[in-house]
Amino acid sequence: MPNLRRGMRAQAATEFLMTYGWAILAVAVALVTLYDLSVFTGTVPNSCIATTGYVCVHPILYSNGTMNIGFGQVSPGPITVIGTACTNSSMIGPITSSGSLTLEPDERQSLSFSCPSPATSVGGSFHGYLWIEYNVQSGPQDVIEMVGRVSATVQHISGTTGPSGMAYAITSGEAMYSANLITDAVTNTLMLTNPNNGTTITLAAIALSPNGKYAYVGTQDAYNTGLFFTVNLNTDTVANVISGAFAVSSIAVSSDGSYAYAVGLTTPYSLDKISLATNTIVSSVSGFVTGGGVAALSPNGQYAYVGTGSSATYFYTVNLISQSISNTMIWSGGYPEGIALSPDGQNAYVISSAELTTVNLATDTISNTITSPFTRPMGIALSPNGQYAYVIDQMNKALYTVNVGTDTISNTLSGIWSDPLGVALSPDGSYAYVANSAGSNGLYVVDLNSDVVVNSIATIGASQVAVYS
Repeated sequence: MPNLRRGMRAQAATEFLMTYGWAILAVAVALVTLYDLSVFTGTVPNSCIATTGYVCVHPILYSNGTMNIGFGQVSPGPITVIGTACTNSSMIGPITSSGSLTLEPDERQSLSFSCPSPATSVGGSFHGYLWIEYNVQSGPQDVIEMVGRVSATVQHISGTTGPSGMAYAITSGEAMYSANLITDAVTNTLMLTNPNNGTTITLAAIALSPNGKYAYVGTQDAYNTGLFFTVNLNTDTVANVISGAFAVSSIAVSSDGSYAYAVGLTTPYSLDKISLATNTIVSSVSGFVTGGGVAALSPNGQYAYVGTGSSATYFYTVNLISQSISNTMIWSGGYPEGIALSPDGQNAYVISSAELTTVNLATDTISNTITSPFTRPMGIALSPNGQYAYVIDQMNKALYTVNVGTDTISNTLSGIWSDPLGVALSPDGSYAYVANSAGSNGLYVVDLNSDVVVNSIATIGASQVAVYS
């Protein structure tokens, strides 16, 4: 009798599942979908899932429905985007003209979409689909394709201004941080470790590719050997590592993104030209009096300017065509920490032990030197119009605004950070990002229109920062 009851119960359970199983499964799927859409949590993580052949990252949604996204494509050839659309469903909506934006393979640029039913305040959310209309060079025209599915929360009120894009900061340890400048939050932490022997390394230099897809990081270790990391910023992974006998102290990238130039800290004290297509060192220029230092490239890409030295400043002009040093200047400025070039390439602004020196590159002469109030300047960035230099001084714990037209200090911002080492500007020159190596706030955002700190971003210290928008 007990076995009969068990059999009847088993039969009843089977019939129940056969009758209601599909309904239970449908409810489960619906609940998962609603959870994925953050109906229960009330928050929406900013994300974009691209369709095959495309890349979409870091969606930023404004209250009027405008959405800016880092967008790229990986087809064999270039495409020209002529229109965009954003829809609530997987059905195509009206295409809005976006002008003409040509995207090379593996290139990433900012692309705007106009999304329907925008939220009106910070915290409102949107889920939908992204479309583009594009032309293929010597190929199909007016092609319309869905390129991604997006979820985003309004983080910015339309009509207001604010930082945008991404900041990438390195520490004196092995961490590289990615930070969203709209949310002022770290989106990823990547540990860059020595793949050869596990020796602890120091991240010493960072530069970005012009298309914002890659970061190039140079390192040093206890044996004064170095590594050159290529980091894919779309996937937040290491794409390549070059090992060498040099320890990298500075990196400059050509305007077309083909080459990186790395200043070596150890003998033979060279400037190494690295092909970013083959990830190999293709040539080197040596003859510098000491190793280490900093480098900057002329706007036309024909020259590199390298600063090295110790008790004196050695300023070299390197002809990148002939791969030779074409001029050397020496002055008693001490070890150089940074070089910034004017937009027209006529002047170089060099910070060294306790001064800011202006070099006329047409005549190879010093046109001005500012010593006070500098004690130990560590980082410099120039405004896009070339009118102001922003200098970080570690000892004074200050950000100085220097009017390079009048060679005067026009503003000082201090008492905020404990150990500032680096500074970078937004592309429009409205904001400065200060790398602070001590404390829990590694990045500070400074509104340069009002000369006030508007936010800080929590990282475990930062020594250098690079910005892409």
